[in-house]
Amino acid sequence: MKYKASLDTLTKGITIGVFVLLIVIGQISVRALFASQGDTTTILIHSGILLLFFIILLGSWLYAPRFYTIANNILTINRPIGKVKIKLGDIKQVRLLADNEMKGLIRTFGVGGLFGYFGKFHATGFGNMTFYATQRKNKILIVTNNSKIIITPDNKNIVDKLNLK
Repeated sequence: MKYKASLDTLTKGITIGVFVLLIVIGQISVRALFASQGDTTTILIHSGILLLFFIILLGSWLYAPRFYTIANNILTINRPIGKVKIKLGDIKQVRLLADNEMKGLIRTFGVGGLFGYFGKFHATGFGNMTFYATQRKNKILIVTNNSKIIITPDNKNIVDKLNLK
């Protein structure tokens, strides 16, 4: 079964804002490249800036979750690259989190709004976690044998399906 993972309003706003910011800054680099008159340093610096912007956008898009599926006793977190598969038998606990349970959340190595919230985070009371989220609501905690994972499907009924394993 397929479970959608829609972006919430804040995530859409952050994504649009980052695009606009990178386009504005990128235009400065493009102008500098046209005005460089063959200056190697200017060409390298501004080409590097444009490449960095492209890598940030592409990398964030490639690793952002798109939807979740449950089939053949496997929960799959579907992304454009690198699907994450979790065997239902490895899941120890699944539960919906209340909004106030994520107090003290710190992003340790991840993305916080550009196409979603994904990567490594740390939360007071939970410890280290991996997020595969697209919104700030419908947070579902999945505890496996060796990790804690947060997903945010549009349909919270996934909790029942995961608990029936």
